[in-house]
Amino acid sequence: MFTNSNLTIRFLIGAVVAALLFLLGIGGGTGFVAVLYLNNEITSLSSDFAALSGPARDHAMQMFKDSVDAYMREDVELARGLKARDRALDELNGDASRRFIERMAQDPEQLRGYLNLMFIARHLERVGDHATNIAEDAVYAAAAEDIRHQGPQAA
Repeated sequence: MFTNSNLTIRFLIGAVVAALLFLLGIGGGTGFVAVLYLNNEITSLSSDFAALSGPARDHAMQMFKDSVDAYMREDVELARGLKARDRALDELNGDASRRFIERMAQDPEQLRGYLNLMFIARHLERVGDHATNIAEDAVYAAAAEDIRHQGPQAA
């Protein structure tokens, strides 16, 4: 079904993704830590960010790693499982956002900093969305089945 050129392209894409992760520091989360310390308003809130968004960050990063693994290893079951994990990440992000809003009400002087943290948390949720897209492509590439836009039953 797959030719050598298809396999070569798949491994090339995997190598590019791995290189980008390394360069951006996403693999270890250093990219997000750098964002926190580049903005002085956020620096004092970094412990709040870690407490409120840490589980979502870990979940999103693991989803991304698993999606790339599923694509590279043609692991259809791992890829299918990412749709449910994306829903869980959406819930984690919603919880974190609600807690950030509560903190804003408690400490209005830090409103701008908490808004910035909410945007960072939202981008973590988008990492999960992209991981799900990669997983959907992995299923299509390995099993020639399109599971996009199928909702929960595709998981």
